[in-house]
Amino acid sequence: MTPHDITRHMEVPGAPGVFVLGSFERRATLYSQQVRALNLIHALLAEGRLKAGDRVAIVGGGAGGMTAAAGAAVRGCKVTLLEQAEDLLLLFRNNRLRW
Repeated sequence: MTPHDITRHMEVPGAPGVFVLGSFERRATLYSQQVRALNLIHALLAEGRLKAGDRVAIVGGGAGGMTAAAGAAVRGCKVTLLEQAEDLLLLFRNNRLRW
């Protein structure tokens, strides 16, 4: 997939600049969420839609959101991570099955 394919697939129709990570995907593993998040950040940078110094808001403190936030921050973006719960990675709390 090209960067354009990735951004086109993840952009919300009618809402330019708003992207969704895997809402309709069948695989929701920790790894697949991280891959989608990093692919989106890379694609946005490759297309010039995002550059170092830009401000980015990421909604959701799960695996995908935290990975996207880290990926954007490493590439020099100013990131604001929004999560409605008090804790990040809430689905992993007290989880003894996922490592």
